[in-house]
Amino acid sequence: MIRAVEANAGDDQSALVNTESFFSAEKSVISQGREEGVSYVWSFGDGATGMGRDVSHVYKEPGEYRATVIIEDSGINSKDSDDIIVRVMEDAIFLMYTEDVPQESIAEAVTAGQRNNFLVHLLGVKKDAQDFVLENNLSNELLERTAEIRKSKLIVLWTEGSIGINALARFGQTIKNPGDFSKKGIVVVEESSSNILARLAQPIFDIFTPQYLLIASPRLVSQIIQDTTTDTVIANVQQSGEQFRILGIHSRRDVSTLTPYNFFSVFINWLINRGVSVNTVFLILMLPIIATIVAFSRQIIGIKTFGIYIPTILTITLATTGLKEGLIILAMILCIGTIARMVLKKLRLLYLPRVALVLTLVSFAMLALLSASTYYRTLNLIGVSIFPILILIVLVEEFVKVQMEEGTKTATFITTETLAIAIVGYYVVQTSFVRNFVLSYPEIVLITVLINYILGRWHGLRLLEYYRFRNVLAVISEQKESKKKVPQDHENEQG
Repeated sequence: MIRAVEANAGDDQSALVNTESFFSAEKSVISQGREEGVSYVWSFGDGATGMGRDVSHVYKEPGEYRATVIIEDSGINSKDSDDIIVRVMEDAIFLMYTEDVPQESIAEAVTAGQRNNFLVHLLGVKKDAQDFVLENNLSNELLERTAEIRKSKLIVLWTEGSIGINALARFGQTIKNPGDFSKKGIVVVEESSSNILARLAQPIFDIFTPQYLLIASPRLVSQIIQDTTTDTVIANVQQSGEQFRILGIHSRRDVSTLTPYNFFSVFINWLINRGVSVNTVFLILMLPIIATIVAFSRQIIGIKTFGIYIPTILTITLATTGLKEGLIILAMILCIGTIARMVLKKLRLLYLPRVALVLTLVSFAMLALLSASTYYRTLNLIGVSIFPILILIVLVEEFVKVQMEEGTKTATFITTETLAIAIVGYYVVQTSFVRNFVLSYPEIVLITVLINYILGRWHGLRLLEYYRFRNVLAVISEQKESKKKVPQDHENEQG
């Protein structure tokens, strides 16, 4: 049955001046087999026209235009038309936000932007991954949308903690030509414009050198969007009475002048400004802190672990893979390692070949686990890097070694305590305050030198040893009390 033509020009859209806009009539209804005899004529509302089902057009002036498509099938004498509204803006705003930001606030910002003739590009992010993974994903998203960022007059980062700051910094370090930011503004939306956040945001100014970099309250977003020029923005936020902070060349002084108190901050800032990943710097700074936590747990508390290297690296590994994913991989590796050891024990092989076979079986099991994760997306293991996996596999050798020397029970006990310390370290690394504080004041890491010196001089009993030897300590205490009573009784007899 031959049907009449039904035109569909698509949905209303927003566009940017001097930027290519795309139009498509693909949703129109055309009789099957008659596509070649159908003509498409577009009128873009500014005097220009186009031919074809899918076309593009560049508007030279801002305003509201009515784009119309006329579809005609001359073979059946059928003709229809449809139109859409195209709102062409003079400038654009790029708004990045995480799901914790209320949707009403985002809608209000978009409305304020459109009301002031701004096209608002949105990049919404679900916080369903660790900060490190999320920042990396965000950076990649920014790279894919480089054209939008280059054409935006204002970049707004409305994300939890320093996620947006670190992602934008990584984007600037990765891309060769981010564009001219000398006429752009960058706004970090945060309730509190603290010194810590300011120091974290400072490298963004150094990388992009924007017209201004502002840390502002969420309540100021609509006012800032009204007019993005520097003088107007500053005047608006000053009149609001809300907290705000402007970063620029003047705010570099905290880390630009080398003093005995900020030499480490100067060095860290220098590394970040020259392209070293913020996450890499942070994890390196956290290594001595995590190692100190492990040393404290051993020397003062009395928790046994597989040395200091494995729990420290295991903490960093969990931070990069995510706690759930890391524990799944670790559990699988330890189970396969235990089963493989029990099977290979009957073959009476030498130590090194036996461990090599265990690692081989673990590798095959890891491939099987990755295969399973392609069917069960909740596992979320596909994106895990090979290096954290290799680090987790290293734990198998130590586990098997202790099993062979001291038995499965002791190995399991030490593994549990190692994992417990690693999980504690993981939560320390994931705490936003710790992350921001360490990156802002890296000199704090030097305190671990003094702490470890004190721990190294400690020769007393550990806390768990007080419980373990409580009966012995009770006997010793009674003996001391008895010795004190003997001289007293002797004195009484003489009296």
